[in-house]
Amino acid sequence: MENIQVWNDWFLNPVQHNRCIGLFAYPGEPAYAFSSSLEASPEIEDRWILQPFHSGGGVPGFSIPMQNKLRLDELNRLSEENITGAWESSMRYSLTSKSDFLEGVNAIQNQIGKAEGKLVMSIRNPIQLKAFSPVQTFTELRNRYPKALVWFLSCPIAGTWVGASPEVLLSQSAEGIESWSLAGTRQVDGPTWTRKELQEQALVTKYLHQALLDFGLEPKFQKEPEEFQMGNLLHLRTRIFSRFSSDFPDEELARLAAHLHPSPAVGGYPADAVFERIARIERQSRAYYSGYFGWKRPGQTRLYVNLRCAEIQQNQAIVFAGAGITSESVPEAEWVEVQKKADLLLNALR
Repeated sequence: MENIQVWNDWFLNPVQHNRCIGLFAYPGEPAYAFSSSLEASPEIEDRWILQPFHSGGGVPGFSIPMQNKLRLDELNRLSEENITGAWESSMRYSLTSKSDFLEGVNAIQNQIGKAEGKLVMSIRNPIQLKAFSPVQTFTELRNRYPKALVWFLSCPIAGTWVGASPEVLLSQSAEGIESWSLAGTRQVDGPTWTRKELQEQALVTKYLHQALLDFGLEPKFQKEPEEFQMGNLLHLRTRIFSRFSSDFPDEELARLAAHLHPSPAVGGYPADAVFERIARIERQSRAYYSGYFGWKRPGQTRLYVNLRCAEIQQNQAIVFAGAGITSESVPEAEWVEVQKKADLLLNALR
């Protein structure tokens, strides 16, 4: 096994060691730590993918070669000390106030009118951090949200991010590929599903189904959505599956992921000019929030939508959350929803 002190040094100060460092764990699977020098060979095929919400949003998409990768249980003495030198991005964010959010919701509803449509409104909530431990926060998120892909990354291109996402964008297996329509949110102990959540979820399913058809695939999906729980929140989920030829190349999977993103779960419906419409409403970059990320290796690509995440900057964390707005949305209820979603990460950071 590689020297544990070397791994500890990388995680406590990746800047000093000129490295990218990361942690990830898929639901029900072992956790991994990885590290890569900035001069790592581009020929390495084992990679971590990170794509922004919008390529014109001020941050790049990229893949990091996993030069060094070990299961976390092989690094059971990896330090839980606070990080001393993480990479930071140049992005700057301001708090989305309640009045800003409600104004945005009203503007979206005026655009939609009574037509079938949806647009996602997101918030940014900066909080002060006295200290931040990558391993401790990662472990806390993993314990709280076992059904999520939990991750941490510190890299000079992206800055430093942490999150726990429940939503599959594209998962490849020997049987075929799968994508999730995950939309509609309510509290576990709250009222039952309303027409608004059911219609919102149906729009996402409709979009993903058509996107897979457009790609020449033959998707099949559940007749009725099922409930999916994360923390104290319930979502509606429809799993969409398609078989594909065994010689389906990895490059095609990358193009398919880009074709599926952004679905109305994080963007809008109809999808025309969705980036411009969201930029006018939010007036801030989403950076990597509501983009997609995951592990790619030969013969297997597993990408999630980047939800329930935060960017870590000096002495603060910027927590992101969003809600789907339709003509039937109640603005005050949508504000409560985004606060509950943000709390899923805030509770692990405080």
